[in-house]
Amino acid sequence: MDASLQYSKYVLNQTDSIEDGIGVPDWRLTLCLLFSWITIFLVIVRGVKSSGKAAYFLALFPYVVMVTLLIRGATLPGAVDGILFFITPQWDKLLDPIVSRKSHYNSGFRSLQ
Repeated sequence: MDASLQYSKYVLNQTDSIEDGIGVPDWRLTLCLLFSWITIFLVIVRGVKSSGKAAYFLALFPYVVMVTLLIRGATLPGAVDGILFFITPQWDKLLDPIVSRKSHYNSGFRSLQ
């Protein structure tokens, strides 16, 4: 099974057609949503007294998760090949006029923002 098929079937839970319906919510995502709403409710109920502690946790926890996922991803089989492919330049693409045109369009669009 290729990666795109696995992503669409098992991660996104996509069905073959819209006539099958959208399906039931994933229980793991539902629990995460419930946890986040309970956290927000408790912070609001307790007020200013606990908002500092909650701010520390809510500001630092995403970084802990990202570092954990980075370490996990870097230790998977083939991770070194993927990282080298990502950081090794493809010099022949620099002479491709389509790539050059797209990069100029993107830099011009970004300068207007």
